[in-house]
Amino acid sequence: RSWSATYDEPGNPLMDVEQPVVESLLDWLPAGTALDAACGTGRYAGYLTGRGHRVTGVDRSPEMLARARLRVPGAAFVAGDLDRLPVADRSVDLVVCALALVHVAALGPVLAEFDRVLRPHGQLVVSDIHYVSRYLGGVPAAAGPDGRPGLLPAHRHLASDYLTAAVAAGFAVRSCAEPRWPASDQAGGPLARQWCGPA
Repeated sequence: RSWSATYDEPGNPLMDVEQPVVESLLDWLPAGTALDAACGTGRYAGYLTGRGHRVTGVDRSPEMLARARLRVPGAAFVAGDLDRLPVADRSVDLVVCALALVHVAALGPVLAEFDRVLRPHGQLVVSDIHYVSRYLGGVPAAAGPDGRPGLLPAHRHLASDYLTAAVAAGFAVRSCAEPRWPASDQAGGPLARQWCGPA
């Protein structure tokens, strides 16, 4: 709830690294019916709509959904959880899930849901924070109801955890990228900057 107010602020180095990679994967896909799973404020729903897709965004946060509806009036947005998507079987051509699975303890049920809603030969594009960045302090923080900062739930999934869950759900993996942080004063995460900023 509280993160929705600041989620779209510029300068998030993680999105600066992640977004070009995800967009390069989406750009070659034909327009169709797309699901933005854990859509947040509609960052990818807007991108997909702009590329001609019919988009449904699903998120569990009413506050994030309210911002997404304002940001992308041409898409549909509904409340739901990743392991119980409010989407019919075999109804979408594309699922995009960006920077969200880090908040999920068990990847298997979520990947099985993505498989359930995808049509045969559908595409899945997932991005997430690298586990090394998590160890260096890359944990999302937001103010709680009392105004004090708090950390959001986050899990340290390895790349192999995502791939294993995807293959077990029936996906054929076509690509896996681990982009590196660019040289900047934001690279490496807050703990790395605190402990060894010059490095």
